[in-house]
Amino acid sequence: MPFRYYNKSHYTLPKYAYFESLEELDEWSKNISRFRPFEDVLPYRPRSISVLDDEIDHRSPGSKGKLLVCHDYKGGYTESPFELAYTFQYWHTCDVFIYFSHHRVTVPPPGWTTAAHRQGVKMLGTLIFEHDEAKPDCLRLLVGQLPKSPTGPASPIQSSPTSSLSLPLSPHYARLLAQLAAQRGFDGYLLNFECPLLQGGVEQTRVLAAWITLLKKELRDKVGMHAEVVWYDSVIFTGHLAWQDRLNSLNLPFFLSSDSIFTNYTWRPTYPNLTAQYFLSLSSALTANKTLRDIYMGIDVWGRGSHGAGSFGSYRALQHISPSSLGLSVAIFGQAWTWESEQDKDEWTWEKWWDYERLLWAGPRTVIPKSKGIVSETESLPTRDKSSGRKDEEDEEETIPIPEMPRPEGTLPCECTSTPYKALSTFFTRKVPPNPAKGIPFHTTFCPGAGRGWWVDGRKVYDVFEASENRDKATEKFRGWTDVHKQTSMGDLLWPSPRVVDTTPGVDDDEGVKETGMKSRSKVVMDQAWNGGSSVRVLTVLSLDDGKRDQAETEEEEESILQFRSFRLPVQSLGVSRGRVYETRVVYKLETGGEEEADEVEKDVGISVARLGSNYEDGIKTFAVPTTNESGLDSQANGWTKLAIRFVVDDADAGASINEEKDTLISLGLSVSVIVSSSASKSVRIPILLGQINVYALPTSTTT
Repeated sequence: MPFRYYNKSHYTLPKYAYFESLEELDEWSKNISRFRPFEDVLPYRPRSISVLDDEIDHRSPGSKGKLLVCHDYKGGYTESPFELAYTFQYWHTCDVFIYFSHHRVTVPPPGWTTAAHRQGVKMLGTLIFEHDEAKPDCLRLLVGQLPKSPTGPASPIQSSPTSSLSLPLSPHYARLLAQLAAQRGFDGYLLNFECPLLQGGVEQTRVLAAWITLLKKELRDKVGMHAEVVWYDSVIFTGHLAWQDRLNSLNLPFFLSSDSIFTNYTWRPTYPNLTAQYFLSLSSALTANKTLRDIYMGIDVWGRGSHGAGSFGSYRALQHISPSSLGLSVAIFGQAWTWESEQDKDEWTWEKWWDYERLLWAGPRTVIPKSKGIVSETESLPTRDKSSGRKDEEDEEETIPIPEMPRPEGTLPCECTSTPYKALSTFFTRKVPPNPAKGIPFHTTFCPGAGRGWWVDGRKVYDVFEASENRDKATEKFRGWTDVHKQTSMGDLLWPSPRVVDTTPGVDDDEGVKETGMKSRSKVVMDQAWNGGSSVRVLTVLSLDDGKRDQAETEEEEESILQFRSFRLPVQSLGVSRGRVYETRVVYKLETGGEEEADEVEKDVGISVARLGSNYEDGIKTFAVPTTNESGLDSQANGWTKLAIRFVVDDADAGASINEEKDTLISLGLSVSVIVSSSASKSVRIPILLGQINVYALPTSTTT
């Protein structure tokens, strides 16, 4: 729960939240026995491996590339629990997340690590050396802790680029950095050496490559086999600082020593193909188990020399990398641009940022045209959150501000400039959270890790505006709280708009879903929640059949005509084990579409479980959960309703044998049935608040 009373000026980060030098890291290690592992950090668990996955040779083009997100937000460590700040939501697109800053050793804050692990994403810290003042620490990293003398620290070694003197190699800092990762619960490091290593020359880079292998071993021993070391394209094997913007012979030694490489982002359009060709020309004996997916081509969302001009033009660069076909991976740098570039505008609000972020990652929402419904001329989502400072205009088509792309003199326009906009998520395969049967039960309260209040069982127990004594108009739009540790999934199937499935009898065609006039839209609301600081309101608009009314001969007959409609609302994807019994619990609230609706619309809501990508629930058996006083099921509290079912994916699905390592992908959501009287005009609104979803696996001995 957020702080009720505070003095923001007194808030400081804890000691050793990060390290400015290797000497400071040594000071921490002197008392390392006092620093127990962080118990409130959720441990990493790998994501589900789907039974739909093909056996792919990832060395070859055609495999799916991965996504790495490098979070550079205002220099790092600026999130405050006392105001609204940027949080990342699109974990289902991401494989690796790096918390980046310009301190010598960046340690991801515990909340960020937990948020990533909850979604099955690796969280990495950063080891960075910049500018000439970092050169002593570059050598110290390799030779180990240096003794001190009355005149200052000892000089590690004096050599020149032509010197034949060998540098010693010490595992000291490799061990300390691995121990730090194990204690704080994160999964590895980005290595960023952006200062020349000319003092030691080729000998120093040779020892550096060897040191990286030591770090990898220490991380695997202390953190786990999933640990990852990413090399940033910076210095080359001669020791010169020379960004290559691709993989080539100059940075190959560091790639071979690391797990992967993150290329600089100023590459030319031909470089992704050149990189793939170069990698595929290498002997498999040299590259060992490395694949094209271990090469992350960099993209800077700020557009600093990045092809496509960054921001909403980043998709142009992604078209050249082509992660879904060429097989290279992608590293997105500075994705918090959506917040930092807009926050100083007078009209800026958290809600406007959410829409901006959604446009970048998920794309434009569904347009719900104006039509005469039960209440008003518009079908916009209702809002009660006066603190947002905005009115909904959700029936208008969104405009995407694609930047102009500079063209080097004497060159032809790139073909990517004529292609339509594509959201970032469309380039990557959807990834589901870890299987609840394999370590982490699924839990969401639809909280983005920020809010303006706090609710417990539907009751508001904290309001940031009531708790704040000073109301500064200049900072009013930031009023709220941020705690990434409280972040949960926002429903990965709800954005940019839910894909509602019409299940009304007689509307299915041969390919599944037929266009039947159902449209749906989702919105984060911070004025209502079940637990936490927010919920998601989903509005579904049903177009009714005027033909039935036309057949009525009298007004009495017309009023007696009832129309039945049903639909399924997918909310969250998940991986489950076949033959294993799961229980899922959902908390929701049905809102009214208008004052007259009570006499015109009857609604029934249940839990829906279907295979991901399917419009049907074939092969999934569901069972009612016995209601007891202790369970609190099927009861209402503060207008919220609780439901629960048990389900199991059929063992004998399609005659396939059970593979315990691979999971079946499902979509969780709601099934809604509606009976509407003819007087309900031409359309009906069904607004539903989503408050909480939990899924956990029952003991293996449980039968249905």
